[in-house]
Amino acid sequence: MLIICCWFGLSLSGQYYPYTLYTADDGLPSNNVYRILQDTKGQIWIATINGIAKYDGYSFKTFKVPEGLPSNDVFHLVEDYNNRIWIFNDNNILSCIRNDSIITYSSDASKRHSIENITKDSVWVDDGNFIHVFDQHHYIRSLDRDQYIQKILDQWEIIAPHKKGSLYIQHGKVRKTAYKLLNIDSTRLCYYSISNNKILRNYLDASGIQSDTFMMNKNIDWPIDRPLAQYDITNQHIQIFQGENLCIIQKDNQRKFIDILLPNKEEINTVFYDHNENLWVSIKEGVLFIDNNVIKNKILTEQRSGNSDIFAISKYREKYIYTTKNGDVYIYDEKDHEALYMHPLTTKMEPIYDMIIKNDHLFIAYKNLGILVFDLRLYQGNPMTPLTLDEYIRTSSPGFKFSSQKEWNGIKEMFIADDAIDIRIELGLIHMDFNDSEEKRLWAEKSFKFNNCSERYIISNKDGLFLLQQDDLQNIDTTIDKIRLIECLDADYFFVHNDHLQSWICSEGGCISQKSLDGFSVQSLQFRDKYLWIVHSEGIVQSIYDPITKNISVLKQYPINPFTNSNRVNDVVIEEDRLVIATNKGIYYVNRQNFEIDKKEITLHIKSIKTDKEIFTAPKNISLAYDDRSIGIDFTSLSFTSNNTVLYNYQLVGVDKTMQTTENRSIRYPDLKPGLYTFNIYASDALDRSSKQHSIQIEIRRPWWLSPYFFFACVVLSFLIFYIIYRSREKQLLHKIEISKRFAELELNALQSQMNPHFVFNAMGSLQNLVQNNQIDLADTYIAKFAKLMRLFLEGSKHKFVTIQEEVDIVLAYFELEKLRFKDKIHLEFQNDLSEVELEQKIPANMLQPFVENAINHGIFHKKSKGTIHINLLSQGDQILIQIIDDGVGRKKAASFKENYADQHKSRAIEILDDKINAIKKLEGINIEYEIIDLYEDELPKGTCVNIYLKK
Repeated sequence: MLIICCWFGLSLSGQYYPYTLYTADDGLPSNNVYRILQDTKGQIWIATINGIAKYDGYSFKTFKVPEGLPSNDVFHLVEDYNNRIWIFNDNNILSCIRNDSIITYSSDASKRHSIENITKDSVWVDDGNFIHVFDQHHYIRSLDRDQYIQKILDQWEIIAPHKKGSLYIQHGKVRKTAYKLLNIDSTRLCYYSISNNKILRNYLDASGIQSDTFMMNKNIDWPIDRPLAQYDITNQHIQIFQGENLCIIQKDNQRKFIDILLPNKEEINTVFYDHNENLWVSIKEGVLFIDNNVIKNKILTEQRSGNSDIFAISKYREKYIYTTKNGDVYIYDEKDHEALYMHPLTTKMEPIYDMIIKNDHLFIAYKNLGILVFDLRLYQGNPMTPLTLDEYIRTSSPGFKFSSQKEWNGIKEMFIADDAIDIRIELGLIHMDFNDSEEKRLWAEKSFKFNNCSERYIISNKDGLFLLQQDDLQNIDTTIDKIRLIECLDADYFFVHNDHLQSWICSEGGCISQKSLDGFSVQSLQFRDKYLWIVHSEGIVQSIYDPITKNISVLKQYPINPFTNSNRVNDVVIEEDRLVIATNKGIYYVNRQNFEIDKKEITLHIKSIKTDKEIFTAPKNISLAYDDRSIGIDFTSLSFTSNNTVLYNYQLVGVDKTMQTTENRSIRYPDLKPGLYTFNIYASDALDRSSKQHSIQIEIRRPWWLSPYFFFACVVLSFLIFYIIYRSREKQLLHKIEISKRFAELELNALQSQMNPHFVFNAMGSLQNLVQNNQIDLADTYIAKFAKLMRLFLEGSKHKFVTIQEEVDIVLAYFELEKLRFKDKIHLEFQNDLSEVELEQKIPANMLQPFVENAINHGIFHKKSKGTIHINLLSQGDQILIQIIDDGVGRKKAASFKENYADQHKSRAIEILDDKINAIKKLEGINIEYEIIDLYEDELPKGTCVNIYLKK
């Protein structure tokens, strides 16, 4: 983990850009830095007196003599189009770095080498006599220097030395090397030079050198031997630096000036302007990083005391008053950058809990010292002696009875009105009204928050949120817990924020959640003009409070922490054109005009894909053997602004169902199955900036026995074998099907025939019973109805299926027959909700009669009172439900009666019906289901219900 340092002068030296300082303690080879370069991947290269460092945003990788560097003293770095970093050092041995490997070329060490030309395909190096050409494969060839000069007119982009000197690059105090950018304008060679505080554009052709003024009158004292210049190959522009000023000459000849503001007028060795327009500045203490948002939004800083943790800040007339966390109080005049330390009554410093300016007085609440009051009207530029609170109150209200502050244990908060003071101490709330004679203790609670909104106290504790008014305590909300901030919005409404980073607008009628502020760690609120300014731990939110809808709408955010090295914002003074912000790292000034956060795309680089057998350092699409199935993917993203607080969003399509998120820079997939996968990844940082999505196809080849060709051959062979078997068995199968179908028909006919004698046996028994009881007329009627029933029964038995209507007619005829036997003991209720079409649907013949017979003979027969049978025909969606319900004694009790009979005849009606239904299913494929349900009332048997389900 890098140690990120901030350089603050203890003297009051004015305002400067906030920055991050990287030193040898963080991994630099040395704090003495010659040159800074950013390669096309976004990594920062730093040449020092003791080697080279490559910074990927997380750590420094160093290159020194033990790693193959010809010399540790490296004064210049240049990148070519093939991503090679060319090294120039004090022993003049030509070398470069490619893929973190140092390559050294044989050359005359007594000759100084310089880059003569960089094209898309090659690098041309001049040693004074010959031009050495390096292509992308490191092949070397030599050209005569005089012949080469004629050829350079055919080149498009060139970095070349100029003997008379144009842009000088100074390394240390003795070495000078001249560079200029050349390109083609018609047939002329163009380069830039500095002369007499002017930047000239020069043209070289057959007639000599012609110049015109390209840029001037910048009020920069640029002596000809002082400016530093280098070429950025990615953005194709020249960077010229001198003093505290940087000029960027872009490829379209547009130019940009940047002033570099550093504390104590630091001596700058070199400056690099990176691809995201951030500044990397070399000073004697190391390398500074200045975010481009800092420069663009004019974010400036200064430390106002030895302790930079500024607790609170307020503006009084033209001066700022601020306090530090350890108890220091200062009055600061920005014009002369002087701060006057204001002494409390003791030299023992204590933490400050609150600071308020009211009626030209400054009230400071110390943890144990109590409240000290400074009369700001008496300030004459010298330290002031404060009053104690009781001295101030006696001056304002001589007759007020004031208790000793020694009775107060730990002041937490205070509220100052024109004629009253409210103080929250550790054990309660104290109210001092100067119009009364003495103080009052309004609330006794050890841990709570409060605010005074129009003489109504808003109080919160572990039990919820309450309104205290004239000794009356009213509950507002008990669901909001861990409240840490209460701020008044108007006479009726107030703002509430808790430790869960949730916010509400509340009144005595309840609370309205403010979802737009979820996630902000709110410190305080301020009204200025028409805006509500919300101070949270990471910055400032400009918003509008709508008093009608009681909602807060966020207009603009001023994030501070990513650019200032501060991890907490404590307070703010809002001015017309800027914000003056108190943080734990000092005071920051933020320009409000056109404040905008840079949303430039961040860089994502997939470094390698590692398997058990191979390492792919520049992965695109890879193919792996079937037994090389474990892969690890390494990647990194460069977001220097957010100190590399980066989230990586990735998905291996085929393995991960959705996008996954991690802060790690490597992931591993063990034991993948053979197949084709797509790995997608993009990065996002703390400023909500994203990279492009990278996609890599990863193929794990199948073994030959799982290849499509082998599979196809097996399929063809299997098809032939199965076809032969199929043809040989087809006749046998058809023959078996015919036999099975015929057997099922015979089985159904046999079951149908079993139904007739079974029913006749039961009917004759009933008739015999009538004759034995000498009921001749009833027996005669019974025989007539029996004949009708037999006619219907025999007609239905001719067919496997009858209509529902026909089956119901049989059941009704059967019931009429049984009613003669039982007289008035049985009663039938019939309900039909079916349409005529549904009544014509076919069902197996003689299906319902056995269930009705069981209901009469086993259910109602044993019942002492009259029994009722319900037959319901119901239509339910895509099926028909036929219900047969009796209110008899139930199956269990009927079975117990049956055990007592001497003749225990076993009825097979239901068993036969089951066999019949199974045969129909097998033969016709018709699905018929039924269920028998025992009915109970108060846990006593109350009959039986049969549900028969038919598909329409």
